[in-house]
Amino acid sequence: MKILWIEDDFNDAWLGTSKDEFYYNHVKDFTEAHNEIDKNISAYDFVILDMNLEGSVNDTNLIQEICEKFDITSPPELLIEGGYYLFIQLILNKFPVKRIVCFTGNYVTPNPIPSLYDSIKKSSDKDERNNLLSKINHHSGGYIKSELNKLGRDPEHLEILSIIDQYSKTLENPETPSFLDRFKEARIPIPKIISKGDEKEKLPQYLGRYSNNHYILLRRGVINASHYFIKNTEGSLSLHSYIKVNSGLFSKPFEKDHAILLIESILRLLPIEEPNEDEKKYIINEFIRLLAHHWESVDSKKIDNYPHEILARKSFVQIMKTVRNWSAHNQIFMHADYPLCTFIFLIQMRALFDFPTDTQDYEIELLEILGDPCKKELWINKEKILPRELSILYLQIFKDFSDENTRDFRVHPLINSALEKSKNEITDETYLKSLYYYFWFKLSKPIVKPLRDLKNINANVFQIEYSPFPFSKIPYLIDFARYIYNKTLQK
Repeated sequence: MKILWIEDDFNDAWLGTSKDEFYYNHVKDFTEAHNEIDKNISAYDFVILDMNLEGSVNDTNLIQEICEKFDITSPPELLIEGGYYLFIQLILNKFPVKRIVCFTGNYVTPNPIPSLYDSIKKSSDKDERNNLLSKINHHSGGYIKSELNKLGRDPEHLEILSIIDQYSKTLENPETPSFLDRFKEARIPIPKIISKGDEKEKLPQYLGRYSNNHYILLRRGVINASHYFIKNTEGSLSLHSYIKVNSGLFSKPFEKDHAILLIESILRLLPIEEPNEDEKKYIINEFIRLLAHHWESVDSKKIDNYPHEILARKSFVQIMKTVRNWSAHNQIFMHADYPLCTFIFLIQMRALFDFPTDTQDYEIELLEILGDPCKKELWINKEKILPRELSILYLQIFKDFSDENTRDFRVHPLINSALEKSKNEITDETYLKSLYYYFWFKLSKPIVKPLRDLKNINANVFQIEYSPFPFSKIPYLIDFARYIYNKTLQK
């Protein structure tokens, strides 16, 4: 998650021990921040906004123009509420309000007891009154309950109200900062505000609610991958040789310009505002369709099997061909989620583009969406027992997707045959999860020999042999495998 932090008196101590967990661009000047919002706000996922920006340069043309436009008498008068004007600019640039936090020193969180008192006065429901009383007592530090206990009996409702009223009058009423008046005058709902001195709600905890958001991580990872590709296509990075025109693999032209157009189309599909549940289904379906449509005429048999790096690419091409076939013939991806989108995007980029074998920064960002990985120090041992674990997984796949007519025991035909027959007992979620299985079984193809009478479907005895794939020879595949292992094999 990339943060735009607008603050004229910056102190990274506000992030505490979490300061290395967040990537932020600090802008301390009002005019600079205004320009960044206008020209580059799509580069950010979250905005931390100080309200008082008096430390900014105050004689810029922009500040003079704003003062004249809104009849503000002087630049200092504007800058003391500078965050408010930048907030309006963020809205005009369609930045999501819920991803803006006003982090300010001239704001004290109001005590909730007065508003709770108003609610309990109006309530006629006994359970609701008791719930409100419990909250009021909590915010009073137990004072209300102790006063009620002094009565030595169950208090009447009016007695409860009297004690709460007396306590409310002892509370300090903090002065309302002027920038809040600006929101009220403009009939704009007040955004999330965190006080720099608030001990109850810290900034890192609030940011943490968004830092693991799958949609935000996916969008940012796709943007970073796109920038990396476009930046490097003039240098060492190119499409794989087997994808270029007349290579024999693609019957239709697909060159660098096509790749850039594809990436730009994907980016347009991912708005900065997170889609709701209905929009999410459409966006995911279109996202996967865009990734897969150009694999229509692929003949992966024309890719050599060696060396291992080429075999990995061939396996990824075969996965993308499967995704294309599924997306073209049914609506199964309407039930997909952001982690599966991430997996397909990662596979697609490696299948199309000649990246270095090291794991790229955007891949590290996106892999986190798949969940916790198998730890690096454990992977060496996991890789040794992978054939046994894949054999157990194969038996589960056979159980899920086979029927009495099954004669082809390879993983891909098993799953595709079940999908084509629309076996009702198999959920879309089960089919979708099987795409992760292809990662293992395309790289380490099993030779399966059934040791049973084919007519006796209940006697599932197999001899399964593997040629283990040397993941350790290709750095990015180690990282791919560690994340996919926990998603598919870790019990």
